[in-house]
Amino acid sequence: LAFLALYVYPDAGEAELRARKEGAAARRRGGFEGNVGKIEPQRRYFAALFEYFTVTVVLQLVDEGILDLDDTVDDWLDDPAVSAIPNVERITLRQLLTHSSGIYDFADDNDSPFWADAFLGPEADWTKVWMLGELLAYADAANHDPYFAPGEGWAYSNTGYLLLGMIVEAATDNAYG
Repeated sequence: LAFLALYVYPDAGEAELRARKEGAAARRRGGFEGNVGKIEPQRRYFAALFEYFTVTVVLQLVDEGILDLDDTVDDWLDDPAVSAIPNVERITLRQLLTHSSGIYDFADDNDSPFWADAFLGPEADWTKVWMLGELLAYADAANHDPYFAPGEGWAYSNTGYLLLGMIVEAATDNAYG
């Protein structure tokens, strides 16, 4: 199981990111400027926050008639990094939202090289800003098969939520995230 946590030390003007997976651990600490308010040193979990915001925005756009839960990924996204992911022409927004798309999770705890590439490996660069195309590449057909055909099972997929964020951007013509 992979674990990410952010520790904030406002009095010192520092924050620390910690990652742990299968006994391997890494941490990086750095300074920041600006007023973060009066808080005590504490751990902040942030991995799932993006998902809550994404669900809310997608469902608001459905309510406004801009999106439909039965729209497919390729109805909204014409990007080579997206097209390389298997089944995007059949995967619906509903399947992305409910983790039933079958899309491989770039951060899969069992076999994704992402954790070594980003945090735990000897060549990991914690200063790297990961681009969407780089994260989506972990799920493309050349690197990993889907977990199952769309709608045929359930598997958590951060990759699916990246796609939803891209769809929100396409549907609203605004940057998201």
